[in-house]
Amino acid sequence: MSPAPIHGRLTRSPEGKLEGWCYCANDLTTRRVVDLVLDDDPLISVVAAKFRADLFDRGIGDGYYGFTVSAPHVEPGRVTPRLLEARDRESGILFGRIVIEEGHGETDAARTRLAAIAATLERLPSPGDHEFAPTPDPFKQGLEAVGLGLRARLTPSQFGGATLAGLRSRQLRPRRLPWSAAPRITLALYRPRSLEATLTQIDELRPLVVSAPTELVVIDDAADPSLAYLPSLVEGIRLLREPGSSMGKAVNTAAWHARGEILMFLDGETRLEPAWALTAIDKATDSVQIGHPPAPTVIDGGRRGRVSRYPALCVRREQFESLGGLEVLPDRAANPWDEFVQKCRMVGHPVQFAPR
Repeated sequence: MSPAPIHGRLTRSPEGKLEGWCYCANDLTTRRVVDLVLDDDPLISVVAAKFRADLFDRGIGDGYYGFTVSAPHVEPGRVTPRLLEARDRESGILFGRIVIEEGHGETDAARTRLAAIAATLERLPSPGDHEFAPTPDPFKQGLEAVGLGLRARLTPSQFGGATLAGLRSRQLRPRRLPWSAAPRITLALYRPRSLEATLTQIDELRPLVVSAPTELVVIDDAADPSLAYLPSLVEGIRLLREPGSSMGKAVNTAAWHARGEILMFLDGETRLEPAWALTAIDKATDSVQIGHPPAPTVIDGGRRGRVSRYPALCVRREQFESLGGLEVLPDRAANPWDEFVQKCRMVGHPVQFAPR
C-alpha cells in the first residue's frame, strides 16, 4: 500500500514564529495533526487548520491547512545547532526541517526588531538638516517601463529616424521559449541586473531550455523598472514581482511558484557552462549540485569582467522545501547558500561541488 500523499512546508518567520501548512492530497476535508520534534524529542503538536490564502489561490481545497506556533528558545552561548522536524502524525511522513541556532526565537526576534528601529532612528536627519533623499515615484517608473516597451516595438522611422535609432545600444528583438505543461526543470533567475543583461542571460540559457521540458522564472525586485516589460519581449517566461526583495525571499518565491521537480537557481550575473548545467540536472536526484563561479576574466588591458559571487545551485524541489527553503537574511549578511549547505549536511543530504 502506497503512503498517503502528504504535502507540507515548515518555515521560520522574521518575528520568531514557526509557520507552515500540511494536507493530504487524497483527503482535503480532513485536518492533519502535525507533530514538531526537536532533536528527536517531541516538542508540540498542532492541528493544521489555519486559513492560508496562498493555498486557496492555488485551488487546494478550502485553504484551511496552515499552522503557527512559537519557535523554541535556544539558550545563549549554545554552540551546537538544534534540528526541528515537522511530521504528519497519522502517516509519520516528514515534510519540513529547520535548523535552530542561537539568536532565533521570540525574545531574540524582538531584540532584532528593536535594533533595526534604533538603526533607522540613527539614519534620520538631525533637526538642522533639510536635505532628504528623493523617494522613488512608482507612477514615473511605470511610465518609463511603458515607454521602453513602446520604444522596443516601434521602427526607427516611427521612433524618430536614424539619429535616435543609432543611439540605441541594442535592438530589443522578441524571443520565444518553448512552453511545457509539465516542466521537469525550473530555471529561476533572481536579482536581475537590467532588462538587457537579463535578455543576454536568457539567450545563453536557451540551449538548456530546449534540451528538456523547462520553465524559466524571473524574480523582479523592481531595481530596474524596464524589467516590467520582459514578458512582452520573451514569450513563455514567467515574471514574478517582488519589489525590494532580499536574495532569500526571491529564491523562496521562485521555489514556491515552481512547477518543475528540479530547481536551478541563478543570480543576475551568473554565467553557466552548458555541460555543467546538464550534468548537475542529471545528478540532482542523488545530491545537491553547487557550481562555484569561475575566476574573473581579465579583459580590455587589465580590467576584470564582472562575475557573480554566488554559486549556481541545482536541487530537487521536494528536498529544497523539506529543508525550509533559503534563510531570509539581510543582503549584507554572509552568503545564505552557506547556511543551506549546513542544513543539507546536518540531515545527511549529499552535496557535490564543482566549477561551473
